[in-house]
Amino acid sequence: MKTFAAWPAIVIALTLGFPVAADPQYQGTFVARVGASSADVALERQVTTSKFKVRALGLGGAKTSFYVPGDRSPVRFTSASPISLIVRVSDPQIDPANLFKVIYAKVEKGNRVLSAVSGGLLGGKQRPGEAVSFEARPYKTSMVQLVLPQTLLAGEYCVSSTPTLQNPEPPAYCFGID
Repeated sequence: MKTFAAWPAIVIALTLGFPVAADPQYQGTFVARVGASSADVALERQVTTSKFKVRALGLGGAKTSFYVPGDRSPVRFTSASPISLIVRVSDPQIDPANLFKVIYAKVEKGNRVLSAVSGGLLGGKQRPGEAVSFEARPYKTSMVQLVLPQTLLAGEYCVSSTPTLQNPEPPAYCFGID
C-alpha cells in the first residue's frame, strides 16, 4: 500500500514541473524533499569557481570569492513549503554541520556569490553569504536528512560541501524560494 500512497506526490511534482529524483546515488549529492510528500526533487547542480584578486601588488590585500554561474536557479519552491535536503555521506557518524553549508547566495553581476575571504597586512576576514542553520537527522543507510527552517526568505540558496585540498571547488546544489 505504501507504493500507491507515493503516486499522488509524484504526479503533483511532475505537474508542477519538478524533476522527480530517487534517493542520492553518489556520495555528496543532494535531492530535496518538499513538504510531507515522498517525491524527491533533483536540485540544480553547478560547478563553483573561485576568483582571486590582489590589490596594490599584495600590499593592499587580496580577496577570494566563490561563484555559481547564473543569477536564478530553475528549481523553485514556495516559502510556505517545508524543505529538507537528503545527502549520501561516507560516514554518518561525522557531524553534517562540519561537512556541508547551506548558504543564502548574494546575486552580483549575473552570478550567485557564496562567500568571500579578504586579507591584508593587518589580517583578514571572511564575509560569507548568509549561512542557514539546519537540523541533521539520520536517514536510511549512509544518508543524512538536513531539515531547513520553515522561514526561508525569498531568494537563491546553494548547499555545498566544505572545500578541501582534494576538492577546492566542490559543486553546489542550488534552488530558489519565491
